[in-house]
Amino acid sequence: MSTDRSDTVYFRWLEASQKFDYFVAALCLALVSYLAGTLDALRLGIDAATVELASILSILGAGFCGLKRIEANVTLLGAMHRRLYLEESAGSLKGAAATGDVQLNIATGELWTPRESLQKAQTNQAAAGKTKHVEKKWGSKAQNWYRWRNRLLIGGLVALIGARVLAGYGF
Repeated sequence: MSTDRSDTVYFRWLEASQKFDYFVAALCLALVSYLAGTLDALRLGIDAATVELASILSILGAGFCGLKRIEANVTLLGAMHRRLYLEESAGSLKGAAATGDVQLNIATGELWTPRESLQKAQTNQAAAGKTKHVEKKWGSKAQNWYRWRNRLLIGGLVALIGARVLAGYGF
């Protein structure tokens, strides 16, 4: 069971995480735009221009991975919302069935007997169980995109520095 404090900290962490993902993806794409605009068209070979092109492609890949991570997180949050809704709904329906009274669904105007409420609760619980698989899948994808984004970004920046050093030595 969570508390108001833990919920507050979680929401702040989630917001900061999302902002960081947006920032890194935008930074990668802006850096690619700048570097591509300053790149001179030369023959590919073992020289500084080729290393710089490789760095641009690596940073572009990091930007792509950053966008895919954002997509995975959005899908994950949607699946989490669906599961939580289904679980909360199942709990409410079980509570309503336990009273033994006919229940009114205020949203639809339907009347449900305790037996119907219990059946709907079981249906919601089964659907929530299936949603957990979706959460696990998209959570794993988000982590993988995060790792690849960081690897490609760091690799691209190292290659860019290497290209500038090579250019300084006339390669």
